[in-house]
Amino acid sequence: MAALAAGRITLTKGYLRRQTYQVAANAIIWAGGMVCLNATGFAIPAADTAGITRVVGVATANVNNTGGADGVVSVTVEYAGQFLLACGASITQADVGRLACVADDQTTQDATAATNDVPVGLVREFVSASIGAWVDILANS
Repeated sequence: MAALAAGRITLTKGYLRRQTYQVAANAIIWAGGMVCLNATGFAIPAADTAGITRVVGVATANVNNTGGADGVVSVTVEYAGQFLLACGASITQADVGRLACVADDQTTQDATAATNDVPVGLVREFVSASIGAWVDILANS
């Protein structure tokens, strides 16, 4: 799949926790998209990009910091629960219990397909390549 161009509803299950992060300059974060922190600690849309260490959660609302400096706006994310995320063909039933990595802000991939190995969390249930997989975004994933 491609990175989000609009907000989406991302299904969840389990007990979710929330955290707020300051958003990076010129970043647009879409509701339902995975969020990472950049090298300076500001929130950005998740991507398979060098320098990103982990996903911190899924955005609860759209946040547009176009033209803004680092930290002018904040985004609230949910984490510590399971999220139904797109996975394409790289995640299969064989990946249940394994670590999923970021492809883009709405898509996960297995670690062998990832270039920069940005972890999302554990695959808890594979639904299908067209629907996705339930991924557990842990508090310290």
